[in-house]
Amino acid sequence: MSTVHLSANATCAIHCRLYCGRKGARRSSGNVSSTQASMARNGSGGMERTGGGYALPPRPSGPTQATHPALLQVFSPDRDKGAEKPYYEQADPSMYTPQSIAARKALRQHPAVLDAIGRFAALYNADADGRITFHAYKPVHAAITTTLIPDIGMAELADEAIKDWDDDRKEADSLDESRLADSIFEIADHWCPGLDVEEYVSFLDALGDRVRSAL
Repeated sequence: MSTVHLSANATCAIHCRLYCGRKGARRSSGNVSSTQASMARNGSGGMERTGGGYALPPRPSGPTQATHPALLQVFSPDRDKGAEKPYYEQADPSMYTPQSIAARKALRQHPAVLDAIGRFAALYNADADGRITFHAYKPVHAAITTTLIPDIGMAELADEAIKDWDDDRKEADSLDESRLADSIFEIADHWCPGLDVEEYVSFLDALGDRVRSAL
């Protein structure tokens, strides 16, 4: 069973499951090797697959499929079936070693990840000043959350949208480009089970397509 970068102590509702979990940990099988960490720090990871080659599954019609094998379980409707804990409550403290943190920070600036963040950011309806208001934030937040945590209740979803908005805007009236990018990256950072550039890009593109279909 794959696990996520989310908090092992998920005591609050969707806020901890989707956003507050940014302070949490990641799965044990997602450990970053010294080579991967070095590639990420140096920005040389490119789109190369680490850990050996693999064949991509055929692409069916409908929403974009996650093209990285590590992500197939993330979007599976049976993801949490039979598990002791749901995906978002599984954790790995080893992803908070100095080496892992350095790799994760480097991924935030990787050109391929930045491109994927830009594609995802286009889902939000910016105002005339290029900023995202809560009115534009809320429907995308709902689509993200119901995609990743489909059992969330509607009343809880509305309440948590406000909590997540307050966390993301950092006391500003709206989100500028930088704050929006940070918010998007953090979702990928805490839901991707590994530290491969292609994994982050695949996650954002697959999630973005599902969100687009839901809007």
